[in-house]
Amino acid sequence: MVTLSAFSLHGLAAVLPQLRDTALFAQVVQDCSPLTGQTWRHPTKAVLAKHKVEIDQVQLCNGGTSPIFYVRLPYDPQGKTASYFGPLYKKMRAANGGWPFAFVAVSDNTVVYVRYRADGVAEGDYEMYTP
Repeated sequence: MVTLSAFSLHGLAAVLPQLRDTALFAQVVQDCSPLTGQTWRHPTKAVLAKHKVEIDQVQLCNGGTSPIFYVRLPYDPQGKTASYFGPLYKKMRAANGGWPFAFVAVSDNTVVYVRYRADGVAEGDYEMYTP
C-alpha cells in the first residue's frame, strides 16, 4: 500500500502546470473558441455519448480542425483501459475526419492529446495539470 502525505501532494501540485500552461495550449493549439452544447451538432458528440463520456465544454482550435473536449471520463485515461480507449479513439477518428483532438479530463486533471499515424493508429500524449 502506498500512502501519500499532504506534503507530497502539495509538492506534486507545485510542479504540475496550470491547464493554460500545458503543452497542448503552449505548443499545439491556438485561436480556440468555445461552442455551445445546445447548438453543437457533430458526429463526435454521439460517439462520446455512446461511450458514456460526459461533455462539460467544447472548444474548436486551429481554424476549427482541432477540437478540445472538456470531459468526465468513466476510466482513467492512463490506466490499463485499452479495451475502452482503443475503440473510442477509432470511432473518434472516423467521426472527426481523422483530425487530432484533445480531451481535458477534468475528472482526472489530465490532458490527453490524440493524433493519428498515417496507418490510422492513434497515438496519445498525456500531461497532468493543476486544477
